[in-house]
Amino acid sequence: STTTSLLRFLPASRWVSPTRPPSSWPRTLWARSPFLRPPRACVFESHAIARFFARGRPAGSNVFLYGRNDVEAAQIDQWLDFIQTEVDSHIGQWLGQIFGYAQFNPKFLQEAKKNLGSILQVPERHLLTRTFMVGERLTLADICLACELKGIFETVYDEAARRSIPNLTRWFLTCVNQPEFHAVLGEVKLCVEPKE
Repeated sequence: STTTSLLRFLPASRWVSPTRPPSSWPRTLWARSPFLRPPRACVFESHAIARFFARGRPAGSNVFLYGRNDVEAAQIDQWLDFIQTEVDSHIGQWLGQIFGYAQFNPKFLQEAKKNLGSILQVPERHLLTRTFMVGERLTLADICLACELKGIFETVYDEAARRSIPNLTRWFLTCVNQPEFHAVLGEVKLCVEPKE
């Protein structure tokens, strides 16, 4: 998950594992996993937890996962919103049907493929002249988007599909080959034969 990946970048002393049984979850308006238990609070949902950790940059650290200024922070938020509202549902629909956690529907599958192909042209164009999504270094936007796209790059986006997104593919490989990504995700192998 995005949150688990982020944990390798920042100290995680306040992280509560999503594998704990629901009976041990905190009482909140919405008992969800994963969740985080900072003092006198509970934070749930992956992107909220990721933002919490990214904002908590240790003093003296030169890691700026939430950007170096307010403009970069807003741009990171923009990409996190893009992932959640534009990308996630199409990947979920596509991979869900392949792996059986969504009911198979050929019409929805074709729509998800078509829509995702169009949507991924947004970061594709953005990355034409950039190495990272925001600024000159890896940020939370890169971590979250790379983790979101990992499934399609490994299972359905073969070499032919990746030709339509060369900048996004370059960026994805740059991200997943960082030592911190590799420590969490292991070796990411690009799709050779798409799963149907």
